[in-house]
Amino acid sequence: MEIETSIYDRVARQCREAGFSHFTPSFLLDEPGLRALRATYRKLPADPRSACRTRAHSRLAWHAGVGRYELQQHRGYSQSATHNDLDGGIVRRFEPLSDAFLRSPVFQRLVDLDRRVVDASGLIDGGAYDVGLHQIRYRASVDEPSYSSPLWLHRDDETVVFIHLLDLSPNAIGGDNLVAPNARTISKVLRLERPLESLVVTQAILHAVTPLSSREGAAFRDILLVTFDPLTPAKAASRNREVA
Repeated sequence: MEIETSIYDRVARQCREAGFSHFTPSFLLDEPGLRALRATYRKLPADPRSACRTRAHSRLAWHAGVGRYELQQHRGYSQSATHNDLDGGIVRRFEPLSDAFLRSPVFQRLVDLDRRVVDASGLIDGGAYDVGLHQIRYRASVDEPSYSSPLWLHRDDETVVFIHLLDLSPNAIGGDNLVAPNARTISKVLRLERPLESLVVTQAILHAVTPLSSREGAAFRDILLVTFDPLTPAKAASRNREVA
C-alpha cells in the first residue's frame, strides 16, 4: 500500500536523523479486529515484579530469507543493570502473549510495519531480527500510581523500540513519553492518546515515561512494545512455530 510506504520511509528517516519518530499508522484504525485486540488487555496476567502492571511477553524471529515470523521458545526477559537500575541484571519471567493476540491481523500488520521501518532505517544489518513483544497494561488509582521500569531517562538494550498505544482511559493523568539528547536536557514531551499512536526510539537518545495516575477511580494505559535486535544463531535455533 502506498500509505504504508510513505509511513515507513518517513519514520525510518526520522529515526536515522533524530533518533526517534512520533507517528500513527492510521490505515489500521478501521481494521475490524482492532476492538478485539484492545479487549485482550483486560485479561493480561499479573506482572510478578509490580502490582501496578499486568503484562505478557513473547519473542518472534524474522529472517528475510524465510519471509515469515516464527515464535521463539518462551524464555525469561532480562535487561542490563547499566540501562535499568531497578530491575536490570535479573531474569524476569512473564506469561506469553495469547494465541488470539498473535493471530490478530491488526497485530501482524502492525509488527510488519515496524519491521519495514527497521529495514528502511539500516540500523540493523543482515535482515534477520530478534523481535521482542511486550503487552502491558499500567493500572493506577488516585492513591496508587503506576510506573515503568526503569523509572527515568534511559537507553534500552535493544537497538530499536516501538511504543504503540492501544488504549488510554479518559481519567488518566501522566503516562507522557520524554525524549532527551542527554541526562540534563529534555527535548520533547509526547502524550500518546489515540489508538495506535506510536513512538519509536533508537539508542541514539534517552527516553522515559512519566508515572500514571488517575483523576478519579481506576485508570489504565495499554501499550505494545515491539523491540528489534539482530537475530543471533542461538536465538534463531530456538524458533518453534510459524506465526505469520
